[in-house]
Amino acid sequence: MTIGFTRLQEYLDAIARKANLDPANSRHGVFWHTTYLAFITGNVPNKHCNGDVVPIIDPTNAVNSAFNQILRGSWCAMPQMPKTGPFLTDDGYFVVLPDGSRVDGPAILADIQGWLAAGAPENGDDKAPPPAPQG
Repeated sequence: MTIGFTRLQEYLDAIARKANLDPANSRHGVFWHTTYLAFITGNVPNKHCNGDVVPIIDPTNAVNSAFNQILRGSWCAMPQMPKTGPFLTDDGYFVVLPDGSRVDGPAILADIQGWLAAGAPENGDDKAPPPAPQG
């Protein structure tokens, strides 16, 4: 099952809530609080790698998008995010989503990777309409 953009935002919000720093006070801000189109076509605010702007979604290789890489470890001489932890890669890491579900770090990382590999769809399988009745 592939997540959609809304679930991605819920994940990033939950990661931010659990972090030791408020992303609203960071240079990149809460860049995922935008429209789907702005997210998939935009750049991470105030971030550069080798002098170039950093697209939120890498147009040539979505799975290697900066926000995916930096949640897993350091990227382009920047520390793993959230900057002061806790990190999704930490043993026992989990978040609780608005619907009350508990999701661990490896599952979040797998969902983000799967979302990117599927072309970063606005609506994932979790939002797909039920199958039509047979008969």
